[in-house]
Amino acid sequence: MGQILAIDYGKRKIGLALSDEDKIFAAPLPMMLVKSDDEAVEGIITIMQSAGFVESILLGLPLGFDFKPTQMSRIVKKFAEKLKKKIDTEIKIAFTNEVLTSKQAEQGRSKKFKKEKSDSEAARIFLQEYLDHKNLK
Repeated sequence: MGQILAIDYGKRKIGLALSDEDKIFAAPLPMMLVKSDDEAVEGIITIMQSAGFVESILLGLPLGFDFKPTQMSRIVKKFAEKLKKKIDTEIKIAFTNEVLTSKQAEQGRSKKFKKEKSDSEAARIFLQEYLDHKNLK
């Protein structure tokens, strides 16, 4: 059984989380600071190689409150296309609505946490929600 890697994409900061092999729990990984999409893709590939067997990627899609695409959600989809070209064709990329996960991740937290860990916590939140929903079926 493989793991799921969650990505909270940002142009500079990328939050990451990884499921366990049983796909029950999500844990945050260190946030990546990047200067380009190419650097982000290479960093994600390195993380996937060190994690073991990542069978799929879950990208947070920032939809509007009306569930319609936003400018950022279009940017995330373009990033997913770049990532897909560089990874194993067997690895699936899925999207999940990440609306309000960043707010949840920052709620009641220190400025230091918000700066250094909130993006990965947001990825952990939407990955855990995805796992919980999948395990209910």
